[in-house]
Amino acid sequence: MAVSDIINGANAGLVKVANVYVSKLKTRISQNNLPKAISDAISIGVPQSAGKMVSIDVAIDLKKAPMAAAYEWGSGIHSMLKEPQKYVIVPRRGRYLVIPKERLKYPPEHGDYLIVRKVLHPGVAPRHT
Repeated sequence: MAVSDIINGANAGLVKVANVYVSKLKTRISQNNLPKAISDAISIGVPQSAGKMVSIDVAIDLKKAPMAAAYEWGSGIHSMLKEPQKYVIVPRRGRYLVIPKERLKYPPEHGDYLIVRKVLHPGVAPRHT
């Protein structure tokens, strides 16, 4: 059997394994209620060979799903990469943040919304899938 046949077979096997891995990863992302954008940003590279070694990349495009890094490494007070601290969230447009009470751990007693100029967010804990 020629070496090229072995490498071609290994490459085909890598693509199959990568597809199975990505399928299971997407299932776990869904089961853990992570944003769908993370699943949509997953890609499988082209098999690479160097001598007797073959490899393939499975990646998440952080430009398409920037929040993926926070779920991997934590953010805010849960950060494993930066100094743990809360971070400020301010309105992108307008002067106030309007937060529906359903999204709050401690909702206001009166009214359906919490209206504030800024919040200190604790971030998200890492969720390794």
